[in-house]
Amino acid sequence: MPTRFQWNKLLGFLLFTALLVAQSRVTRGEEMIGGLSWHTDYYTAYRQAVSEQKLLFLFFRDETQPHVTESYANDVLASPKLHESLARYVRVVLPVGIVLPAHGETPPQSLMEHKSFKYMEHRQGIAVMDLIDDSAGQYGKVISAHGFTPGKHYTLDATAVVLGLPRASVTQRALIYAVRVHPESPKSTDSDIDAHLLNETRKHSHWMAAWEQVGHLGWEQRFQELIARYDGLDVNEVAAVSWGGESLIAGAKDCVHAWRQSPGHWAGVSGVNVLYGYDLVLGASGKWYATGLFATRR
Repeated sequence: MPTRFQWNKLLGFLLFTALLVAQSRVTRGEEMIGGLSWHTDYYTAYRQAVSEQKLLFLFFRDETQPHVTESYANDVLASPKLHESLARYVRVVLPVGIVLPAHGETPPQSLMEHKSFKYMEHRQGIAVMDLIDDSAGQYGKVISAHGFTPGKHYTLDATAVVLGLPRASVTQRALIYAVRVHPESPKSTDSDIDAHLLNETRKHSHWMAAWEQVGHLGWEQRFQELIARYDGLDVNEVAAVSWGGESLIAGAKDCVHAWRQSPGHWAGVSGVNVLYGYDLVLGASGKWYATGLFATRR
């Protein structure tokens, strides 16, 4: 039977080994996931993204669901298939319930309570902040928010779609995401995103949400203005409304599903275009109102 000295020596060795493992995963406020270093401090990650003019990718993990957290980190984020895409971002991993310490004149605050992260709905998941520049009008804003369904996480393919989305607002990217993950792989977002079309889809979605009515009111006038702007191209519009009561991503998927039920609308969503824009707006009823605009060759 081992002596007390032998037990103490064994326990000391195990503790030393555990410390080495911990140090290999978390050093200087960083954690290694799949060969890439991830910050574990929000302010440090934010400052680096600002300094390097990059997008900031945030992984919020819920330690009460360790099987989901570890599965997503090991099976998805650590995948070699995502290495190149993730390397273009500044990366940070944070607990869902993180409370940021006081910073300058800003008092301590729960990050998830900040309005920028409202579409996360306090869930484990991933988000993206645009800290490149203000050319897309989104500087300093959360432009993707994907809270995971409890007990589940995004697949590798779905995460790859998030990482490859064009720079736009959080609602615009949500609808583009919903189009790109549709099982029939519609082609409308394979072309170039257009700032003016994005703005027009935003305005029309706002109108529908304000009136709680889906449709193409004023299309004739808007059509003439658009074809005058995009000389030599034709322009088409699609509109949809969700069932109501959904999260941002679920509402976006619901609107894409609605378009799939209409051959005319689906022709626009699935077709090949030169330019496109998408957006959706939440109405007071809890329904999402979505618009898509496509400039195509005549």
